[in-house]
Amino acid sequence: AAPIAGTDAFLTLCTSGISTDLFPYLSGATPGGTWDDPNATGGLTGSVLSPALLGPGTYTFTYTVDQSGCANSATITVAVNAAPKAGLNSMITVCSTDPPFTMYQELGGTPNAGGAWTAPNGAVVSGVFDPSVDLPGLYAYAVAGDPPCLNETSTLMVTVTQAPNAGTDGSATYCPTDVQFALIGQLGGSPSPGGTWSFNGVAHGAVYVPGTDVPGEYVYTVPGIAPCGNTSATVTAMLGTCIITIPVNMGIQSVTE
Repeated sequence: AAPIAGTDAFLTLCTSGISTDLFPYLSGATPGGTWDDPNATGGLTGSVLSPALLGPGTYTFTYTVDQSGCANSATITVAVNAAPKAGLNSMITVCSTDPPFTMYQELGGTPNAGGAWTAPNGAVVSGVFDPSVDLPGLYAYAVAGDPPCLNETSTLMVTVTQAPNAGTDGSATYCPTDVQFALIGQLGGSPSPGGTWSFNGVAHGAVYVPGTDVPGEYVYTVPGIAPCGNTSATVTAMLGTCIITIPVNMGIQSVTE
């Protein structure tokens, strides 16, 4: 009786899948035959195939049964799909004033593009993070797998450091006889306290004294916490057009009744 090598078959595997015995996929095959790897993939040992050694693609393997000169062969075609790559978990700290960035580029490894991002609150979001408005926390990146490959997920922890606020530039016009005033009160916006003042690169107090301090640009600097840098704003002190009244000496008056 002629031996039976079984019925030709088709099988789909994933590059991340486990080693698979091909023999059970040849329906009705007589055991004891030999396997041939015509593409010389190096992934077949006996009847066991290791898809990780093949890489993505389509391959054929032949099973032959030869008994007393009677031979029969069957072919099994194996499609190997590439496992998805979501990259490696990573973390990043940004400043609240940094420009928007693509989170995909911050993942470790070599993630596939085109995956889906999920915010810490579970909402599906785009892959662009805007430090000025977006919620900090753990973002998940999922890449869909082509069956039988499963989906793969990685995470990116985003921490946002608030940038220092020195306010906006302001100006002050004064007369030499005016009372002293706090420089920070001349800035616009909402400058944070605790900064330092300087004039022409030399440290200056927080109070401007008309008649003593000279006109010019006084710089207020608030230090930043990494990765945020320092920030500064300027108050321009200007001497105004002032009318100064000089007291008149009336001398000593004599009053006679």
